[in-house]
Amino acid sequence: MPCHRARGYAGEGGDDQQPHAGVPQVIRRPWHRLVLAASWLAVSAVVTAGSALAQPSLTPRLIHLDKITCAEMLALPRDTNDRLLVFFNGFISGSRQRMVWDERVEGEMIERAVDHCKANPTATVLSAFQRAAGR
Repeated sequence: MPCHRARGYAGEGGDDQQPHAGVPQVIRRPWHRLVLAASWLAVSAVVTAGSALAQPSLTPRLIHLDKITCAEMLALPRDTNDRLLVFFNGFISGSRQRMVWDERVEGEMIERAVDHCKANPTATVLSAFQRAAGR
């Protein structure tokens, strides 16, 4: 009897000899599938744990857009500060009903707002963005 595994057949003999085109031989046996599944679970657990450790702890906070000062915004952790700047950019664009995002124009507006905040720490972030947007 020819070696069916070499030809891509699943069974050792009998009527279950169906070709498994494209299926690696390693996953044709039940215990190989179990080992493969356990390996994928282990890899995904390591990746998930690693990414969870790399992500900052998000503390829910409530920020009043018309009250947060530039000094308060500049004192925030970098990732929170970045998210807040992106939010203010979208808030101002939405209030102006802008439907196009131009990376250069929006980036320059954010830079103007941040520069104004650094020079005027008691100003509100909203007023800095309004000024930067030309209001």
